[in-house]
Amino acid sequence: MRGRYSISVIAFALVVPSLSWAAPSIDKASVECIGCHEEVEGTFQHTGDTGHAVGVDYSLAASKNPGLVKPSKLDPSIRLAGDNISCVTCHKPYDEASHETLAAKRASSAVDPLLSVDNSSSGLCTACHAK
Repeated sequence: MRGRYSISVIAFALVVPSLSWAAPSIDKASVECIGCHEEVEGTFQHTGDTGHAVGVDYSLAASKNPGLVKPSKLDPSIRLAGDNISCVTCHKPYDEASHETLAAKRASSAVDPLLSVDNSSSGLCTACHAK
């Protein structure tokens, strides 16, 4: 797995030059997610409908981007791994006992049970993105 990550770090540094001095750091919870979800394996970019970076220093990004909510003002449900964006920033942490049940409810539920914050009216997005 390490070989695939090193290529992604280089690609990430080229795409986000203002943050290129700090290579993305993938936390333990995100590594667990990546291990099963092939759509994100080997990259630092979530490839769902919106796409989102994982392993990026949110505190640094928020200090450079006034459109981001300051880390101290984030909803407590928005969890950073240290200062970094993690899979569990937007998603509930993996729990073997409930993961499959919650995943099955996603299609029939108005509220995604695997998201950390209700995304109705873009609630999850606006938890971090003020503008």
